[in-house]
Amino acid sequence: PPTPPGEVPAPPPVSPPRVDPSPDRGVFKRVSLLVMILLSLVTLGIYPGAWLYLRREAFNRLSAAARLEDFLVYGVLGANILSVALSVADAGIHLGRTSFLASLVSLASFVLTVLAAFRIRTQLRDYARRKDPSGLAADQVARSPLWTFLFSFLYIQHHLNRLLDAGLLEPPRN
Repeated sequence: PPTPPGEVPAPPPVSPPRVDPSPDRGVFKRVSLLVMILLSLVTLGIYPGAWLYLRREAFNRLSAAARLEDFLVYGVLGANILSVALSVADAGIHLGRTSFLASLVSLASFVLTVLAAFRIRTQLRDYARRKDPSGLAADQVARSPLWTFLFSFLYIQHHLNRLLDAGLLEPPRN
């Protein structure tokens, strides 16, 4: 409606700014490998799945070609949790023995973890190749498939720490 003469028009309604409930979600942070090992032990092996889940958005921003599919991220986390639950249940029932189902879930957890680690390795190498066209960075980032297989998320975090230290990855905004 038109404003009567002599009155100041009301300002248009302003929507409140959107507040991100977790400002560090999807951001890479430097994490000590010793802390990762301790958290993995304390959580009985669930931490690597949580680590992947909390960083999936940031990894997917690294490379448009090689993305972490949700089924892979949720599969790792779910298999880790289920594996721990079945192992704890088996420990109460069969002292010192694990059931076939617990072994099968542990194997699935391992396979999904290795698949995710190799996908992330590809993302990191693609990202480094784009940041440094000379190819030197890409040749130095997560170059060992054997170490990726053996140490998976620890090896990936080691290279994330190196990229953060070199200034090739953006640290969290404070």
